[in-house]
Amino acid sequence: MDNEANKQKPTSSRPWTPATRSTAVIDYISSGKIELVTNLSEGTYREELTSEYNIHHAAVAFGVSLINNIKCALLFAQKVRKVEI
Repeated sequence: MDNEANKQKPTSSRPWTPATRSTAVIDYISSGKIELVTNLSEGTYREELTSEYNIHHAAVAFGVSLINNIKCALLFAQKVRKVEI
C-alpha cells in the first residue's frame, strides 16, 4: 500500500489554529519545558485573544517568566543579543 496515500491532508491552510497552538504551548508550560513566554497580541479575533489569555494565564499559574509588552520584548532581545555565551 502506498504510504503517501495514507497520509492525512490538513483540513485547512492553517494547521495550527489558535486553539490547538495554545493547547500545545500550555502543555509545554505545565511540564516545565518553557522558562520564558513572550506573549504579544496578534490581533483582535476572539479566538486569538482567548488563546493569548490562556497562554498568559498558564505562564502566571506555573511561575513562568512572561513578557507581554512589545517594547519590553524588543529591549530584552537587544540585550540577549549582546550577551556572550
